[in-house]
Amino acid sequence: MTYPNLFSAEDQAPFIARLQKLKAETPAFWGKMTATQMVVHMQRPFQVAFGELELKRSLFGFLFGKMIKKSLLAPKPFNRNAPTSPAFIVDSHDYNFEKERQKLLEYLKRLLETRPADLVEKPHAFFGKMTAEEWNTIQVKHLDHHLQQFGL
Repeated sequence: MTYPNLFSAEDQAPFIARLQKLKAETPAFWGKMTATQMVVHMQRPFQVAFGELELKRSLFGFLFGKMIKKSLLAPKPFNRNAPTSPAFIVDSHDYNFEKERQKLLEYLKRLLETRPADLVEKPHAFFGKMTAEEWNTIQVKHLDHHLQQFGL
């Protein structure tokens, strides 16, 4: 299966359009996050990739990270209510929806100026060594998963 390329403005456009339809009050079809928490949550993988958020290597990730990565790369969509890394859980802090959505859009825009190989030079703390294609696939599926969660 071929996935959109987040390093391409053309392939990003549908994701951006969907994000722009999201409102702070948009209800989730499943899960506990608000729309605001979701846009903050979606920033975290980009922060890891750009070296702004450091994840600690865990024994669980060392033992099961490659197996979980393989399941995430499979063509099927992510499972609803799947567990997430504690580093990606967003509390109910009083975030500003518009400001946080803009940050997420800026991360997407930043990808257009980034060499894909630069994002995967350092092994991922949970998944281990990743190719740029694997990173892109997981991010596309993650974005799509949460946009669908909010009906987009």
